[in-house]
Amino acid sequence: MNQPLPKDPSIDKETLYALVSAELSSNIVHLKNVFNDCDDVMFTPFQLNSGMQGYVLYLRGMVNVELLDGNVLEPLKRVASDSLNAMDRIKSCITVSDMTDLRLIGDV
Repeated sequence: MNQPLPKDPSIDKETLYALVSAELSSNIVHLKNVFNDCDDVMFTPFQLNSGMQGYVLYLRGMVNVELLDGNVLEPLKRVASDSLNAMDRIKSCITVSDMTDLRLIGDV
């Protein structure tokens, strides 16, 4: 993203500028540290049929949970991730109008 990252002194700058990792657990630890004081940020784990793990993050009260379940989580759970194009398959099954690939934890 082209916007500068927040200048909140309580957020560890090393975390903000960390690259999004291929390791889900590392990303979740970083994000939980960033959103530590944000009780409205929800971390919802899910698992694909293949066993691959994932998380959906959203703001409580700003998201219709039934729509999230039906249009994001349920389609994600059915995705087969046994190929090198798993991310393309995941993106193709989500029915949202706008998705962006992010590279820095601070951009998330």
